[in-house]
Amino acid sequence: MPPYFQAPTQQYLNGYPPAYWAQYPPYYMAPQGGFDEDSETAKPNKFTGWDPSKLCPFIVSCIMVFNSRPHKFPTNCQCMLYAASYLSDISMLWWQPTLVMYPKPLIQGDWGEFVDQLNVYFGQPDLAEASECTLCTLKMHDHQHVNKYMIEFSEHASHTGWNDVVLYGEFYQGLAECIKDQLLSLDCPQMFQELKVDALECDTHYWECQGKMAAPSGWNRQSASMLGVSALHYSTGSMEGSEGLGHWLQLMRCA
Repeated sequence: MPPYFQAPTQQYLNGYPPAYWAQYPPYYMAPQGGFDEDSETAKPNKFTGWDPSKLCPFIVSCIMVFNSRPHKFPTNCQCMLYAASYLSDISMLWWQPTLVMYPKPLIQGDWGEFVDQLNVYFGQPDLAEASECTLCTLKMHDHQHVNKYMIEFSEHASHTGWNDVVLYGEFYQGLAECIKDQLLSLDCPQMFQELKVDALECDTHYWECQGKMAAPSGWNRQSASMLGVSALHYSTGSMEGSEGLGHWLQLMRCA
């Protein structure tokens, strides 16, 4: 048995615990690092301030970090300081003067105020109006899957403030005709969420049917194989003259 598994034999004459503990070597050392450290994938990208469309992804990335490590960001001030450390270029030039202001401005300790000011200076000026216009013109194409349309729709819907009744109508209008045709055979969904679920089921069924139609039958596969062999023979001179050409044309008619 290894010595570090043996119980100590020292007699404690003066009570417990003893004044001196025997020193044992650290046979096990915890690995360095852990879940508390930031991972590369969790860090938000630097926000320069030049592209307004990147502000929302930047804020969302910061919030994901806060939610994954709540013990590291217990206050609004710590959330704000973390996000500010990822500002760069023009956004950092905007932020620097607030660090030396006295008395401290509200923005230095308030995450909500920090986000509001970022939107004022670097966000899209008419985000709600732009999102409404985008939803009114957003269309799902026949070659698309409905989940791509749903993601684009949800991205803009979150900025409009519209209720589910309005969103229901706009979402249905933008669906591809192949999805609308299948929805007619189902019970009319009452809620916006139910419409999205039905649209996903119709989309799955549609693409399954498209896959079956694209797969060649046994007769078609045999005909295609015969045509391929005959075309190869004709192109290499195995079938010569009008007889070879006539045989190849006959195969095409049969196929």
